[in-house]
Amino acid sequence: MADKMQANSVRLEKLASKERLLREINHRIHQSLELDQIFETATCDILHYLKADRVAIYQFLPRSAHKRGRFVAASAAPGVTSILHLEAEDKCFSPQLVERYLSGGFHFVDDVRTANISTCYRELLGRFGIVSNAVFPLAYSGQLWGLLCMHQCKAARVWSEEDIESVDSVSRQISIALQQSNLFSRIQQELSRTRRAQSSLVRTNKKWYRQTLNWLVRHA
Repeated sequence: MADKMQANSVRLEKLASKERLLREINHRIHQSLELDQIFETATCDILHYLKADRVAIYQFLPRSAHKRGRFVAASAAPGVTSILHLEAEDKCFSPQLVERYLSGGFHFVDDVRTANISTCYRELLGRFGIVSNAVFPLAYSGQLWGLLCMHQCKAARVWSEEDIESVDSVSRQISIALQQSNLFSRIQQELSRTRRAQSSLVRTNKKWYRQTLNWLVRHA
C-alpha cells in the first residue's frame, strides 16, 4: 500500500513538473518574439525536467539540403561538454527522414552502441559524445527549420513514453514561436518597404511642387 501511494505521489509530481514546463515555455512565447530567449528557456527547462545531460536546438543551414546545421542553443549538465555554436554535417539525413519529421514523427536511440543505426549516424553521434539521444522536429509552413535534441552522454537511457510526450509538446510550442517570429519579420519587412515607398512618393511630390512653382514664377 505504501509503495503504491509513493508511486502515485511520484507520478503526480512528474505530471505537475510537466505542466510547469509547458506553462513556462508557453508564457515565454506569448511574452516575447525573441527566439534566443525562447530557446534558452526551453533548453534549460527541459534539461532540468528530464535530468538530461544536454539539450540543444539545431538549425539547418540554408541551401544545405538538411545535410548541415548549427547548434544555436544548448544547455548542459555540469561536466558535460557544451556544443553551442558548433556545426555538424549529417550525410545520412535523407529526404525520407525530412518527410517523416514534417509529418510529426520523432526519433530516439536508447543506446548508440547497440542500436540498429547506420554507421555514419553512429559516427556523428560519437563525435559529440552522445550515448543516447531523442530528436524532435522544429517546423513551420511545411519547412523543416531544425531539431530539438536531447542527449545522454554519461550513460545509456531508456526514454520513457512520458519523456517523449513532454518533449514532443515542447517542440510543437517552439515551432509555433518560429512561425510567429517569421510572420513578424515578414510584417516588419513589408512595413519597411511601405515606408520607403511613401518616402519616395513624398520626395517625388516635393520635386514636382518645386518644378511647378518655378514654372509659375517664370511665367507670371
